[in-house]
Amino acid sequence: MKLIEFLPFENYVLTTKLSPDEILKRLSENIEPKKGFSFSLFGTKFTKTYKGQIRDTSFSMQGNINYRNSFLPQITGLVSSDFGQTQVNIKMRPEISVLIFMSIWLGVAGFMCIMIAIFCISDGIFPFPIILPLPFFAFGYLITFFGFKTESKKSKEFLAQLLEGVEKR
Repeated sequence: MKLIEFLPFENYVLTTKLSPDEILKRLSENIEPKKGFSFSLFGTKFTKTYKGQIRDTSFSMQGNINYRNSFLPQITGLVSSDFGQTQVNIKMRPEISVLIFMSIWLGVAGFMCIMIAIFCISDGIFPFPIILPLPFFAFGYLITFFGFKTESKKSKEFLAQLLEGVEKR
């Protein structure tokens, strides 16, 4: 297993027999332009599955959902052609502001765990107090990991089906 599997990031390549133009056409049929901030008590009606933009041979998109998930993947892709096959390089990650916030959260909780452990070990006592900040660290990691991975899995399956692609290993 690789460390990257435990982080809220996905980088992979889809290989397909579709032409780059066909890929961009299929993407444009499923991506609507981003709208400004809106507030609705009854949910927003979306016309397409994703919102974002397509520029030349690249695209950026994010799922249209009617619920809150701060860890929703920001998807970017680059379409290229190589020896009769088309490759789509895809990267997924949470928004930068979410990554910064969660880095601070996990950093503070992790630092507290380490400092308590050092203090307890240097005093020769069992590091029982370490369990105080540990749940904060675990909770922060788990909501980040599962919030991102559940949505990225849906997007990976959607893109593979839409683009008739196979993930290149």
